Amino acid sequence: TTMTTGPSGPGGDDDDDARGGRASSFSDGGWRRERPEEEDPSGLPPSCEASRRPVVVLRHLYDPAQCRLRPGRSFLDELEAEIKGECAKFGRVVSVCAPAEAAFRGSVAVTFETVKAAEVCVVAMSGRWFDNVQILAERLGNWECPLGDNKDAAARPPHPRLPPEVAPPGAAVAVVRDVYTDDELDANDRGAFLAGLEAEFRRECDKYGLVDALTLLPDEPALAGCVVVAFNQEDAFDRCQTDMDGRWFDYRRLRVERYEPPPSPSARPAPTSPAPVDLLEDVSREGLVEGASREGLVGGASREGLVGGASREGL
Repeated sequence: TTMTTGPSGPGGDDDDDARGGRASSFSDGGWRRERPEEEDPSGLPPSCEASRRPVVVLRHLYDPAQCRLRPGRSFLDELEAEIKGECAKFGRVVSVCAPAEAAFRGSVAVTFETVKAAEVCVVAMSGRWFDNVQILAERLGNWECPLGDNKDAAARPPHPRLPPEVAPPGAAVAVVRDVYTDDELDANDRGAFLAGLEAEFRRECDKYGLVDALTLLPDEPALAGCVVVAFNQEDAFDRCQTDMDGRWFDYRRLRVERYEPPPSPSARPAPTSPAPVDLLEDVSREGLVEGASREGLVGGASREGLVGGASREGL
């Protein structure tokens, strides 16, 4: 069997997406993709992790009669391995299986780690020809917030302390999450990729108000995949959060939150010197009477019990 592109296939323009380039941006309208209408059926096996991850079901890959011509699962094992090798071009594959359920006979379900990889797979595989049969690619599973894209906010590490050139004092600083992934950095020229993202986000954020600083920090673990935007005014931050939070960018939902610097370490109190004891003939606050201390010093004797120049040791 061979995988080819048929007359109605996607063509060669999708190769850039398969290598990890961005498939959409703010400017081309692709960032406002809606959640796919297909709902996850209960028929997918648990290994597909359909409740947590996007699944692409590739239909019409084989005739069930072909399985009976080979012993055991040898035919399906070989088919799954071939499909996995092909789909790995689009992004990280979590699992590949040929479901035994009647609704999925002749199909192979491919679970991806990210929505972007799954979407690129749908675009690239739908309409292609496999063993003289045209493939139908169907979206199933969780395409809204899969594991590996938008993580739960409670599980995220706290914001690190940022230098003033990134988060100027008095600025309203926004952290835009889920803009890119480490895989995209590895698959592209790092400098050019980050520069392109920075320029695109600056153009977009300039619509909300004056931007004091816009920074990408891929080497800061707590802010990997984020864009940090410092606005000059509070209302600019509000407009950014209202408009950008929840928008789709490159098949991911953006999340916008306010930068919260970690609390400053508590200052240690300055050491205090003990107040001098005022030995007066009058009554002091320490209860000294006619020169005598609470320790019973009489006649000008010191606290150590010196009387008339003699020490306690009887000198």
